[in-house]
Amino acid sequence: ERAPANALARKLLAATELKLGNGAKAEEILIPLAPEKSNDPTVLALMGEIRLRAKDYTKAEQYLERAFSLAPNPALRTDLALTRLAQGDSERSMADLEAASAASPGFVKADSVLIAAFLGKKEYDQALEAIARLEKKLPNSPVTFNLKGVAYLGKNDETTARANFERALALQPGYFPAAANLAQLDLKGGNAQAAKRRFETVLVNDKSSLPAMLALANLAQRDRREAEYVSWLERAAKVAPSAAQPRLLLARYYIAKREPAKALTLAYAISAANPGSAEILDVLGSAQLAAGERDNALATYRKLVAAAPSSPLAYYRLANAQLAAKQADEARRSLKRALELKPDFIDAQESLTALEIATGRFAEAIALAQHTQQRFPRLPAGFALEGDAWMAQKQYPKAASLYEAARQRGPSGLLAIKLDRAYTLAGKPGEGEMPLLQWLKDHPEDAPTRLYYAGSLAGRGQRKPAIEQYQLLLRRNPGDVVALNNLASAMQEEHDPRALGYAEQAYKLQPGNPGVLDTLGWILVGQGQASRGIDLLRQALSKAPDSAVLQYHLAAALAQSGDKERAKAELQRLLDSGVSFPQEQEARSLLRQLQGAVR
Repeated sequence: ERAPANALARKLLAATELKLGNGAKAEEILIPLAPEKSNDPTVLALMGEIRLRAKDYTKAEQYLERAFSLAPNPALRTDLALTRLAQGDSERSMADLEAASAASPGFVKADSVLIAAFLGKKEYDQALEAIARLEKKLPNSPVTFNLKGVAYLGKNDETTARANFERALALQPGYFPAAANLAQLDLKGGNAQAAKRRFETVLVNDKSSLPAMLALANLAQRDRREAEYVSWLERAAKVAPSAAQPRLLLARYYIAKREPAKALTLAYAISAANPGSAEILDVLGSAQLAAGERDNALATYRKLVAAAPSSPLAYYRLANAQLAAKQADEARRSLKRALELKPDFIDAQESLTALEIATGRFAEAIALAQHTQQRFPRLPAGFALEGDAWMAQKQYPKAASLYEAARQRGPSGLLAIKLDRAYTLAGKPGEGEMPLLQWLKDHPEDAPTRLYYAGSLAGRGQRKPAIEQYQLLLRRNPGDVVALNNLASAMQEEHDPRALGYAEQAYKLQPGNPGVLDTLGWILVGQGQASRGIDLLRQALSKAPDSAVLQYHLAAALAQSGDKERAKAELQRLLDSGVSFPQEQEARSLLRQLQGAVR
């Protein structure tokens, strides 16, 4: 600032910004030095590296060639090789790396790049030759033996690979890459405990090893040990407070567990420390949406699009936030932009088709679905989406045939459900039930599909088999509130005295859930505990004031308790609203009875 013409200060500042990852800022600092016309090898080398990191390989090569011609050295030659490798000029790149490696006994970057290139091309013998040269420069380095192990793994010689990984750890017991490679071999052999011990040993030798903690968290997640997974991530976040990864993983975990408040706290903290990170903006937006902060989520996803304007995923995320905010036209534009950037982005294609169905643009939805079918003829998505469009138009047989076509290409629980619904509404419930039962037989752990099937049975009056399905769900997950609640309701219909116990269990787990309050309140009224039952029904109605079923249950409970005037008023208000509901005939009949009694 005080001496803007000081070239040395500019070069040092640009190099510093580049090391901090601020390539655009570094380039801006160098512009006054006229890099296009410069003969300063440092300026040219810096511009070459800036362009290399920006993946502008042609320009990077031009700058680096000029820099190398003015000041030949192994570091410049290595960077020049990287630009050529990125452009597919493998022969010249390898020659540059070989020359750079031979030029200086103490310079190892060229060796590392050369070895990585050989490994990437699966040329394992050449890689081993390059590793042998590196070993002469670094005779006691764990890096060399780890690379040897990787090359021997590529040659399917696990015994020699394992021996080299073990040698690397003997030289440096806390060396994570070798421990990770040995852990992969342990897992391949089915020995998860041995893999876990590898990372624990790394931590014994390096108590602050973030990669080891994240690896242990990953193993815990793999084996569904949730408490241990969270514990390792929390420990990693404490040991490395500036590292975003542990907090990102924790935030994603809490979003998945429907604990948005915890996710938001983490996401806001890491976002403040890393304001421009697209990955962190994505997680923050997801947490905001989960917490119901729609306006904030929209603002975050707009920042994400600004940070990553060429990312189809960014536009897809923005569209999801716009859909949540009921901004259909804006969401349509975002989804179309995502598909312009990535025409085979099937999630965006599905969302756009679903949006067209939801907004009644059925011709557009069918055209999109058929385009997906043509582009991905072996995938179920296009056929299922067209089925959805016909379902929305109440063309049930046509929808069923498309769902069947989708199921033939890729069966799933969701497709089995859609097929069953389509056949049921088409008047052929038996045809849809068989694929559903087959899916559940092959996938007994699929709780959402079993829950649907149980509800379908109960809806058709087949309460005893529905009760069996709910009990199967509860054997696998005793805390399933929906299964508990629905089981209680089905048992009450069957006059089973156990209904109250299941309803109380559901209430204990979710005392603020209006559906749970309704079920328990209705059962209590039916079992002669009208006072508590009416109180619970009123609580339920306060949380879901537009529910016609709840209004009917409260009116019926009031009538049963002897409060006929209030029951009559509730029923009159409900029936005058014009809202249809399953118990409408019972409500009209009860109102007539009450009117006669009042007269």
